[in-house]
Amino acid sequence: MKNSKVKLVSLDPDLGSSNLKVWADACEQANKIVLLQTPISQDIVQRQISPQWQLWCMINWCVSATLLLMLMPTMAVLGVLIKLSSPGSVFHSHWSVGQRGKLFKLIQFRTTNSKNSNSYPFGQWLRQSGLDKLPQLINVLRGEMNLFGTHPYSLDEAASLDQKQRYQLRALPGVIGYWGTVNHSKAMDITPIV
Repeated sequence: MKNSKVKLVSLDPDLGSSNLKVWADACEQANKIVLLQTPISQDIVQRQISPQWQLWCMINWCVSATLLLMLMPTMAVLGVLIKLSSPGSVFHSHWSVGQRGKLFKLIQFRTTNSKNSNSYPFGQWLRQSGLDKLPQLINVLRGEMNLFGTHPYSLDEAASLDQKQRYQLRALPGVIGYWGTVNHSKAMDITPIV
């Protein structure tokens, strides 16, 4: 795949989450952009090329950069506490679906043990407090996320959506949203919000 002239790979969510992860990893190693096939929504496309949207993105970037600089000491302390609480890396990343179905690695503080998927006490507190999401400001600076928006769907969640719900995969996901406080593993219809 590395030697291929193809620059973009489009995957069908019906492949299932395990196959999607294999393809996403292979595309990442070959420096290829990978997208999930999503239904076309003219509403979202038109909104995201407007001058207001461009201004919003600029404000979003500036606020995120400022927050990241201000929260850097807090994040450093949290990183040290994670290292002291549980062996393994400070950060965890996993594939998520971004704007127009583009896949990206969502960055979070690690809240589970590196040897198994059980949460350790400090990791549970991080998750409950929402502080595990602070590194997602880096995703915002990269343009992969917004400060406010829909829940960033994992590949597992995206593969389980039906055709009608897949419109949600076209929107730019956000770090903050009211659905973040709800169990997002349940299918939520957020179409009116998007």
